[in-house]
Amino acid sequence: MKRKDKVLAYVLEKTSHLKDRDIEIGGGVTAFEIAESLDILRSNASKDLNTLTREGKLDKTETRPVRYYDATINHYRPLEKKVRSFKEFPSKKENNSKESSSAATDLFHNMIGASGSLTSQISQAKAAIFYPPKGLNTLIIGPTGSGKTYFANAMYQYAQDNKLIAKNKTMVVLNCADYAHNPQLLMSHLFGHVKGAYTGAISSSEGLLEKANHNMLFLDEIHRLPPEGQEMLFYFMDTGSFSPMGDTGEKKKADVRIVCATTEDPNSALLATFNRRIPIVITLPSFQNRPAVEQINLLKYLMSIEAKRIQKSIQIEDKVMQAILGSVTYGNVGQLKSVIQMVCARGFLDSVNNRSEITLRYDSMSSILEDGYDSIALNQRLRHEIVHFLEPWTTITPIDDIMVFDSDTYELPFNLYEIIGDKVAMLKESAVSDQEIHHFITTDIDLHLKSFYKNTIFSTKEDGLKDIVDVEIIELTKKIQQIVEEILQFNFSKKFLYAMSLHISSFVKRIQEGIFVHNNNVHLKEFVLNYQEEQRAARAVKTEIEQYYKIVVPTVEVNYLTMLLVSLRTEEQQGQVGIVIAAHGVSTASSMKEVVATLLNSVNLYAVDMPLEMNPNEAFPKVKAAVEEADNGAGVLYLTDMGSLVTFGQKIMNETGIRIETHDMVTTPMLLEAARKTQFSNQDLVSMSQELKRFRGYSTQKNSLEIAAEENYSLSKQTDKPQIIVTICATGEGTAIQLQKIIEDILAEYLESDISIIPISILNYQEQLKELQKNYTVIATCGSIDPQLQVPFIPIDALLAGNGKHRLHNILEGIESEGEQKILPRLSKEICVDYMSQYVTYINPAKIITPVWDFCYVMEKQLDQVFENAFNLGIMLHLCGMLERIVTREEIHSGEDVDEVDPKLALLIEENIAPVLYGLNLEVSKNELKFVGAMYQNKLREKQV
Repeated sequence: MKRKDKVLAYVLEKTSHLKDRDIEIGGGVTAFEIAESLDILRSNASKDLNTLTREGKLDKTETRPVRYYDATINHYRPLEKKVRSFKEFPSKKENNSKESSSAATDLFHNMIGASGSLTSQISQAKAAIFYPPKGLNTLIIGPTGSGKTYFANAMYQYAQDNKLIAKNKTMVVLNCADYAHNPQLLMSHLFGHVKGAYTGAISSSEGLLEKANHNMLFLDEIHRLPPEGQEMLFYFMDTGSFSPMGDTGEKKKADVRIVCATTEDPNSALLATFNRRIPIVITLPSFQNRPAVEQINLLKYLMSIEAKRIQKSIQIEDKVMQAILGSVTYGNVGQLKSVIQMVCARGFLDSVNNRSEITLRYDSMSSILEDGYDSIALNQRLRHEIVHFLEPWTTITPIDDIMVFDSDTYELPFNLYEIIGDKVAMLKESAVSDQEIHHFITTDIDLHLKSFYKNTIFSTKEDGLKDIVDVEIIELTKKIQQIVEEILQFNFSKKFLYAMSLHISSFVKRIQEGIFVHNNNVHLKEFVLNYQEEQRAARAVKTEIEQYYKIVVPTVEVNYLTMLLVSLRTEEQQGQVGIVIAAHGVSTASSMKEVVATLLNSVNLYAVDMPLEMNPNEAFPKVKAAVEEADNGAGVLYLTDMGSLVTFGQKIMNETGIRIETHDMVTTPMLLEAARKTQFSNQDLVSMSQELKRFRGYSTQKNSLEIAAEENYSLSKQTDKPQIIVTICATGEGTAIQLQKIIEDILAEYLESDISIIPISILNYQEQLKELQKNYTVIATCGSIDPQLQVPFIPIDALLAGNGKHRLHNILEGIESEGEQKILPRLSKEICVDYMSQYVTYINPAKIITPVWDFCYVMEKQLDQVFENAFNLGIMLHLCGMLERIVTREEIHSGEDVDEVDPKLALLIEENIAPVLYGLNLEVSKNELKFVGAMYQNKLREKQV
């Protein structure tokens, strides 16, 4: 039986007996329940459930979480109602007297944000429209694309529905910016003129004020109206009369409702006398300041407009919706609309042969949505809110009565989908291949939309790169990328463009300056021999460079190119950092995992529960198996609570070779932070681990420990070594030097005399770094290859695309610094007793805290070490457990799976444990001592590394 069939059978079994009333009060099953019951991924369960819903076999509620049920329960169909008349979508109403009243109410009531960010604005608009005798003049303020024109149209429609303006009229509109460079023509257009009023006025002309009699006049970008025009307009507002330009006779009168709009501050952009004539000022929020649910509903509404145009359903992946929302950086709803039009056009082209629907997948849209997805990943607060309202797939169906205003500034003056369809048909008749058709039409889509949306989101992502290397090199690199990908059968990310362009630029510059590299490093030659495919691709790159620049590329350059390709390919093959949580208790780890997985929809979490009766011999293979399953090539964060579980990380790493970072004293907030980092950050395992060590929860209130730590750290910084940023590249110092210059430019206003940027070559880089660290503190690294230091690493593409700039600023301002080790005050006995109380039953922590406390700090003194608070607390908790096992006569396992402890260390532990047992008349076994020894031995190894 297929997975989808299993999901259907499960839902039918659980819901077929339900009635419509049962569904209304919370009946049905969730995707999480199905995933748990059928032992499948939640994302797969959601995908199958949505497919079954589209097929009409299941239905679903509008609640959170969404519940699915048998579609034959046909009395309760909120989904059908939602899709056909999406509550937040404004829709046209029939023009009859019976419905006019409800239409007037519903127009604003159904506007997205009516009960949220636009509540007060809508109340203001209604007051302005109804105020006797002819309403109040209104000014709408908001950033570009925030919906000022749309809101003015809604006001007009509302006035018509309430019979305040005749139904056969249309709103009179003037965009003052269209005449900004010709104030005389603007005033003539607005007020009219008589023959001979100015040069070229060969006949009299009626102005818009006269045409707008008994109607509404919408003046967009009113700040572009010159002062004399504003004076004439506020005179009209006061008296209801005006004079056409050049007319000295009797003034004309008109009954006009005036609505203005501006992106500027009216107090500075408009005359004070004009401002005083506008009693109602409505301020619209920016897109970013609207709640997540409104942003999503706006996206769905605009998608529905496109679905209506295409007359097809649109299937949207949640990742696409996140990326679209992340693409809105400055253009608000207008920019959102332009992005949606681009995405839908691409999707329409990809699905041109599918008559029923188009599918928008992120993989096929990444070239235009990658920056948007990166942006939303950085804004984690918004992303968490958005994910809460999204299913893995969303279906948008055409809604015939959805409202579209012809005067919308962002409404395309052509039907893009008809253009695409016609050209596809024409090209197919010409026997052009599907691949060529796709390339040609994609370019055509870009040209049509770019010509309409000038200087908006479609500016190239490579602008940052163009500031550094010539455009011809970028174009050559794009061609090289296609060749290399064909040879290696591997698709590189945009990082290839950055790294290879910089390398070629550096190489060509050396050639032009007559600098030749003849030293074919022996280690480099040995290295490339192991990568025959990459070497073959490098030779192809060499040929392309030679043909393009008409130069001879030395053979040694092939080796450097090979190393660059290996570096890029290896890094991109690594997956997401995995997380394994192991804790004592019947369901401690599983419960924490469930909470975090539900909040973040994480799929890289693995939990191992260790009941108190389970000995470590049984637990170790379970933890090892979880680590092996969690590893995707990027390593594993191993989070545990205490005792023998802490020792497993090092042993598993020794046996499997998997990179593991161990953290003890795990809490749910710590697990949540770890999962968040693996999902929304491009950091490596070590960087994540270092940040996690400093994590103190999500509370913004500092406790006394943190305040003391910051004070101690501030003092310790005064004696630090000089700080440096190291740039390192897989292709030699040339590119690293270029990066040095780039970083210097980015951080010009931040750099101080004691912070330097030092470029190094990948060859013997470990030795170079060791030498540098003798005299400097490395606070960050940047380049095409990560040297795996415990400091932030910023890839080339991130640096040039913008994200790296932000991180560099944070590093220098102390917001992010992996190398930063804050000095925490000593633990208090009270804190330790509180923790111990949670883990023991028969032992009184208050009675044994002193000998346990003394043991930890005597060990520190005799080992000449200072251990973190978390480690010492873990030792104390382990000793508590040990004493409880002795009292209850439970024996820890034989210790065969624990590494042999150094004899000197074992003897030291045996001597120092004696005072802990003194007075309790207890004896400790060798196995217990061996576990304590293993904990210290692993910690000492870790500190040496």
